[in-house]
Amino acid sequence: MSADNRGKRPKEQLVTILKKLLGSLELQVMEFMWQAGEATVQQVVKTINRRRPIAYTTVMTVMGHLVDEGLLARAMVAPIAKELRSQFHIIQLHVVI
Repeated sequence: MSADNRGKRPKEQLVTILKKLLGSLELQVMEFMWQAGEATVQQVVKTINRRRPIAYTTVMTVMGHLVDEGLLARAMVAPIAKELRSQFHIIQLHVVI
C-alpha cells in the first residue's frame, strides 16, 4: 500500500486512483457527482459554468464517456413533455462507485 492510501477505506482509495487517471473535465464532473450522488447534465453544466463557460453538449459527451467507462449510470426519470413522452426523457445520472 502506498503512503497516499494508508488509513483510507477502499472507496476512498478508488477515488484517489481515479483522480490520477481522469482528465480535467472528467474529474470536475466526477467531483460534482461524488458530492451530489445523482444529477442531470444541466445541473452539472450549471455548476461548472460558475467556474468557466462550457457547452451542454460537451458535458453530455463527457458524462456519456463516464457511463461507458462504468463510473456513472443513466436513469430515465421523467418525460420532458406529454407530446414527446415516447421519444424524449430527462436523463438523470448517478454515481456507480
